[in-house]
Amino acid sequence: MSNNLVGGVHQYRGDLERAGRRFDAAVETLQRLVDIDPANTGWRYNLAVNLRRVGMVRLARGDARGALAALERDTLLMSDLVALDANSHKWRLALARSQCDTARARLAAGDAARAQHGITLAMVTIDEFLAQGPDDRKTIRFGGECLVVSGEVWDRLGAGTDARRAWERAVTLLDPASSGGDRTVLDALARALLHLGRDDRARPIVDSLREAGYRDPSFEAFCRSRGL
Repeated sequence: MSNNLVGGVHQYRGDLERAGRRFDAAVETLQRLVDIDPANTGWRYNLAVNLRRVGMVRLARGDARGALAALERDTLLMSDLVALDANSHKWRLALARSQCDTARARLAAGDAARAQHGITLAMVTIDEFLAQGPDDRKTIRFGGECLVVSGEVWDRLGAGTDARRAWERAVTLLDPASSGGDRTVLDALARALLHLGRDDRARPIVDSLREAGYRDPSFEAFCRSRGL
């Protein structure tokens, strides 16, 4: 759909206002389609994905409450899909990502305990899938993101050793996949390295993303907070 494609371009360039409008429009359209045909799992999946996008844009704009509202709907929809078919790799991985992003929003809202619960659920699925297919790029990409968030949750809870362990594992998982230029992989890898104080390794990654036009506001804010 054009709204989510164009919204993704705006988000990549750091234009959250336009990205948000596009994702909101996609959600409205998909909600109407789901209302017409509630049994259509394709529409329900796409609605959940776009709710996640709405939530992440709101989170990047500092609206943790609004982000949670969207991300909780996303997680509920994904949970319902997984209940229909617990063997669907696609749906289970999407649910894990939803749980991870909801944990991000909870952490931003100051609720580290509930964030820990959500990220723990996400990591159960990620660990299972990595054991089954350690070379699956999508699992590696999402797994790296979840590990970065897991470290941030542990850090907020005062468990520094557990936080560093999560970030170290993120680097180990993402580093071999970073040569492909996937911005999600590079974003998460740079964050993990910066959390670990490895600025010398993170700087070339940050520079390469900026040179490619990547301007995700949450990434930029995090890098600036670390002096990059």
